[in-house]
Amino acid sequence: MDNFYEELIKKIKKEDVLLNEPMKKHTSIKIGGIADYFIYADSIDNLIYIINTCLSFNIDYFIIRKRY
Repeated sequence: MDNFYEELIKKIKKEDVLLNEPMKKHTSIKIGGIADYFIYADSIDNLIYIINTCLSFNIDYFIIRKRY
């Protein structure tokens, strides 16, 4: 495992950190490439933790809001 992943799972559940996730599973028109990491945030605190971890590892991120 890499250092970024190890840092994430200190606070985020392993099942909420998906590696090499096809983005077509998460878009309305079913297109998209492969995301190195796809991370579910179940709270504002976890979202802040994920963003700060991305920033500390100099990893670009994009936030997708789930529609209900």
